[in-house]
Amino acid sequence: MRSAPVLVGILSACLGCGTGESQPAFEPTEWQGSVDSTLPKATQAKQDALIRLFAAIQDVGIERIQWDCPDIDFDESFADFFGETVDLYRWNWAGPPQGDHFPVRLSLRHDDAELTEETHDRTYTVTRRGRSFVIRRANN
Repeated sequence: MRSAPVLVGILSACLGCGTGESQPAFEPTEWQGSVDSTLPKATQAKQDALIRLFAAIQDVGIERIQWDCPDIDFDESFADFFGETVDLYRWNWAGPPQGDHFPVRLSLRHDDAELTEETHDRTYTVTRRGRSFVIRRANN
């Protein structure tokens, strides 16, 4: 069993334990909201549309969301959505939906050395037009 202390030493060195260096606190990269299964099916479908929209903005960019979400009509420009920031870092629900209005909290990042974050509370209105979802900002 002489290999056990060696293994512990190797693991400690790899993980930074006992080196005197503090490890950064774990911070999840996403807060992404999920569909609330207790809500009516129509509201769940609208929550799902917002989840897919924000995932597409994170994955392919706001200019190409129609590729990932052809059933979503969202016409905010890059400048309208991001303002002075450049990246949708994470988001979550900022409260329960009120009819067609869905409050969200967005964490947007700047393109600077520190990747400075800004938090924005917004409400989006989600309505149906045939088989498509129309998503518009209700406030800033």
